[in-house]
Amino acid sequence: MQKALGINAAKFGLLLSAFGWSYLCGQLPSGGLLDRFGSKRVYGISIVAWSVCAFLIGLAGYVPAAWTFSTIYTLLLVSGLVQSPVFPGNGRIVAAWFPTVERGRASAIFNSSQYFALGAFAPLFGWLTQRYGWQSCFWFMGVFGLLLAFAWSKTFYNVPDHPLISRQEIDCIEQGGGLVRMDCGKIVRRNPLTWRPSRCCWASACLWGSISASSASTR
Repeated sequence: MQKALGINAAKFGLLLSAFGWSYLCGQLPSGGLLDRFGSKRVYGISIVAWSVCAFLIGLAGYVPAAWTFSTIYTLLLVSGLVQSPVFPGNGRIVAAWFPTVERGRASAIFNSSQYFALGAFAPLFGWLTQRYGWQSCFWFMGVFGLLLAFAWSKTFYNVPDHPLISRQEIDCIEQGGGLVRMDCGKIVRRNPLTWRPSRCCWASACLWGSISASSASTR
């Protein structure tokens, strides 16, 4: 991609950082959106939006050369922003669907899936790049993401709304600490994001311990 578009190393470094900065900036507002509108709606829109961004990045190679860098940079910024609800969304879904004693296992499964995807898709992307060019990887992920969004809309339910769950299963989850009614109702929560709860979060030793552990694990 860098060679085909004539992007130097410095600009390519900026491209690689674009996603991370917007993803970081989108975390707090995305948490508020999830609490207000529910996991299914926000997560579904997120999947569609980042899939469209991926597909458009593949088309960026066809815009005039003077606009190529800015086009890809903008799309990566948007992609990071719309993907920011994913991790907090996963946490909310686990809190709703699993009793307290099972949340560690459930979180480990969804966390490991991103690394499984790296191993599973890297050979495919290598083959696509060699055979059809770098754009094909983005087009593949754009189409694949839209298919996932469709599957998400048809298979994900709030706990009480699932057509195959029994009353006993709902009671078991709820009695075990699962927040089964978290996303039930027209509007989930109207609590605005204010500085007071934010200050409480930043003053938490547990939060800083989690941040330190996460930072160490990514080095």
